[in-house]
Amino acid sequence: MRLQQYLNENITTIEELNELIHKNCKYYLNITEGKYIFKRGMSSDIDTFGKKKVRQDRRPRGMDKDDFGKLNIWLDKNNHVRRDKAVIASSFHKKTHSSSFGVLYWIFPIDKFNYTWLMANDMNYSDDSTGWSQFAVEKYFERDGYVNDIKGDFKNYFVTNSSLKMAWQFQYEIWFSCREYYYVSATNYEWNRHTQTMRIK
Repeated sequence: MRLQQYLNENITTIEELNELIHKNCKYYLNITEGKYIFKRGMSSDIDTFGKKKVRQDRRPRGMDKDDFGKLNIWLDKNNHVRRDKAVIASSFHKKTHSSSFGVLYWIFPIDKFNYTWLMANDMNYSDDSTGWSQFAVEKYFERDGYVNDIKGDFKNYFVTNSSLKMAWQFQYEIWFSCREYYYVSATNYEWNRHTQTMRIK
């Protein structure tokens, strides 16, 4: 059952969750300075907050299966986070494709992790501001590394373990290699950057 993938571990109050975030997400709070918290779209049939395991066999959405497989091998060889073994997110604080991803939830990756972000709002959409093409992945592997419809080198669109604030500011797609994360409804709760806690809206 899909709901069995979601684990709330008897977290009953937002105060308890705040304690767990500060206990188990210290690395995330440190690299984000407790300010640049990311969100992701998720199904609306889960709890308002809880804990979820990250799938290690993520299936492609909006991308050919073979291209997705080639991309993940390429990411691994180039020391980036594999997209099929990560939780994908964005800052979603301005205009985005957020409605395509379901209900928005704040996420808090647990323990230490690596992260990779793409210099585009979404891998499956073209981004005029950066020159990313929605066909970049397909054409990159189809033509043995040659892409003539994006601005700059394909490899330069991927950044790992660096410039996290930039990814947040420009709402670039980012993926975290954590095994588990806490999630909190962005509809019901907001993140207080000063106290670094969740509170009811």
